[in-house]
Amino acid sequence: MEVAVYRIKGGPLLDAVKETISSRLNTQSLMIDFCKQYGGQDYYLEGIDSPRIAGLRFVDSAPIPDGWQRLSPKSDIYTPWTNLTAKKQMDLIPNLPDEIDIITRLIDIPLFARLEKNGQTSSELFDGHVPFVGFLHAGIENDTFALWLPDVHANIKAWEADGYRVLDGVGSWEMSVTGLDKLSMSGWIELSNKHALID
Repeated sequence: MEVAVYRIKGGPLLDAVKETISSRLNTQSLMIDFCKQYGGQDYYLEGIDSPRIAGLRFVDSAPIPDGWQRLSPKSDIYTPWTNLTAKKQMDLIPNLPDEIDIITRLIDIPLFARLEKNGQTSSELFDGHVPFVGFLHAGIENDTFALWLPDVHANIKAWEADGYRVLDGVGSWEMSVTGLDKLSMSGWIELSNKHALID
């Protein structure tokens, strides 16, 4: 499915993306510190909308801390079942921000469409997987932020080319939020790389 990228230059989304990215980076920093403290290779997240740390991954040769157990018999993910100190530390790490909820509160973006073909109707996600939307950033300091969403009209065009009729007037959707400039994904990557070089 097609994705649309919008650079955020102002309006209500600018404050939202700054707060969300800052919260995400702070939470990830806590997860990384927890991982280093207990010798994990990396951390394991659980959940889709607002993921939280649920354990650590250990390489084969790494010692497993006392009181940690595998999430499943063949898993390389361990969680502190009886290590109460580590469990309390892990439980205090906040969830990552729910970017889907934050963005869809500010933008009335359709995330799925009802289609009809040969008298049969079906529902399809606009991007084919989750999460449906999200924020991007190339650096908090230089205010280089973007938003990715399903490209509603490109997806509708593809469905119609396959003989589907899109129902419920979804085809009339237009971006109504101010302060956004639409970019191609390659345009965003080029902009991100430019700011990375400046930094």
